[in-house]
Amino acid sequence: MTVQPGAAPSPTSADTVRVDRIGREHYAGHNGRAGAIPIGLAGVDGRFSPTELLRIALAGCEALAADHLLTRRLGERADVRLTVHGDFDPEQRRFAELNSTLTVDLSGLDESARDRLRTVVTRAIHRYCTVGRTIEGGAPVPVSVRDRA
Repeated sequence: MTVQPGAAPSPTSADTVRVDRIGREHYAGHNGRAGAIPIGLAGVDGRFSPTELLRIALAGCEALAADHLLTRRLGERADVRLTVHGDFDPEQRRFAELNSTLTVDLSGLDESARDRLRTVVTRAIHRYCTVGRTIEGGAPVPVSVRDRA
């Protein structure tokens, strides 16, 4: 995806991402290191909605927070899937709750080892997932509008 014909995305710092308008209700997200993420309204083919990206960010953060433990105990080829379901409250126009489910094959472990893995993975996610900690903490979201000139 190109931002504009002939225009290369400018790099961003590690703590900043950028979203550029491509067209009506069509934007592209950039971090300066990877390809563009197409952003649009929910249900539009070929684009992620902002609320989908929020849930993807949470799932990705939780997966990465647990990855070392899962790899160490289940091996490099561990088949891991994390899903996030959001209960949207239309009156509040926000998610009332985001529920994550980590699915992995634990058949190679005895019951005691399964319980230990569930405990340490849950603890690691709550300790190291910045996205989840930010959502739970309710970070302020100030917005400023600046003139490009």
